[in-house]
Amino acid sequence: MIGEHMAWFLQTPDAASPKLLANIIAKCGPATKGGGAFAFASAMGVKLLLAEPDFQNFLGGGEFVMVVGLDAITDTRAIEELQKARDKYPNFKPKLFSHGKAGSIFHPKTIWLKTAVGGTVITGSGNLTAGGLRSNWEAMAVELLSIAEMDVVEAGWNAWLVQHGAHLLELDDPVALEKAKANKAQRSKIKKALKLPEGEEEAVEVAVDLAEETAEDVAQDFSLNPVLIA
Repeated sequence: MIGEHMAWFLQTPDAASPKLLANIIAKCGPATKGGGAFAFASAMGVKLLLAEPDFQNFLGGGEFVMVVGLDAITDTRAIEELQKARDKYPNFKPKLFSHGKAGSIFHPKTIWLKTAVGGTVITGSGNLTAGGLRSNWEAMAVELLSIAEMDVVEAGWNAWLVQHGAHLLELDDPVALEKAKANKAQRSKIKKALKLPEGEEEAVEVAVDLAEETAEDVAQDFSLNPVLIA
């Protein structure tokens, strides 16, 4: 705990440690609307969040816009889970972020929840994956905001959505689906390389997510620093 209006947590795989998922669920109960942006989402991560009764109740009355990147990990199975949630909860409005800028990736991990007395912003290192939500070593800051502060956050979010509207794709967009198919193929290659089963067990998904995030980081570093080391 840092102060009266802000808390800072270090998530670990230990069951007793603070979890990103638990913090989201703890704050969504009184929320009336919100939004979030995640670099990556896995099918398991989407399932974990949408399986929470408190989050389901929130979606029953509050609009939530979720933006998910396609640069890695987010595959067709993740999109299928997002589609199921969208169809079941009309207030859940997922979008896919596709930018095509070389040497740059979509990398935020943040969520905001507005209430009658202000709201909460949670920002950290965890993605919308099983590992990011509860199994990885991650860090997160949870900040409680006043009504005026929350209004600034919401205005900034809405302006950002407008500014990058050309990059926000629907779940059935052909460009998004092609990228998601490529990500699925990449995940299958990683499973074969690691000799992991093709199932959707959480331990398998966490291992593949970690391997793919590492591969994406290496690719990003190489694109920025194409140096051959002998």
